[in-house]
Amino acid sequence: MEHIENLYNEYYRETDPDKRSSILDSIEKNVTASGNLDELYKLTFVKEIYKLRYTPKKRHQSDSDNFLLQCINLPYLMKNAVMVRFMIKKYLNDISTSLGLDKYDTYKDIEKEQLYREYRNTAACYLKTCDDGTYRSILGMVATDDESRSRQLVADFYDMTIGISDKLAIKDLMTPWNNAVLDELFETSEEYKKMFEEIK
Repeated sequence: MEHIENLYNEYYRETDPDKRSSILDSIEKNVTASGNLDELYKLTFVKEIYKLRYTPKKRHQSDSDNFLLQCINLPYLMKNAVMVRFMIKKYLNDISTSLGLDKYDTYKDIEKEQLYREYRNTAACYLKTCDDGTYRSILGMVATDDESRSRQLVADFYDMTIGISDKLAIKDLMTPWNNAVLDELFETSEEYKKMFEEIK
């Protein structure tokens, strides 16, 4: 089982959808060969979350990342809640369903653990896409230096977690997402954590 766990670790570290799919295929082959029922149960859930996260595109196009999309949608909703107040319920339902939060209370611990790791992978993917000098915040402002860019990035993480949770009073719904996303942010950089605390 150690080899299977190593494959899972690789799977959750990888941010490229195509490479993740390939790793997942390897996991499935190994789990099927093992015949371990617990591992089969775990794999079934991981595959369900993969399908929930990625929407297949046409040939020669990358899959659409529905989880990563929420890293954009949540800060937007946070900043424009008043403007879209008549559609707030629909937005929240869409976000909850897209992230698998609508069924969270029904999940077993092993399923919650895999979702936690998938959320962290999403945050890592978002950080990776923002890791260059052209990073723009959700407001479309361009950072003029590394520190400003980092502060904009951290502000977006705040808006997609604590900010939206407090503003719309949805802390209970968002806690699993918030915990995972912020764990990834804080473990990536101690400086990010300090900047985040300054916002709070």
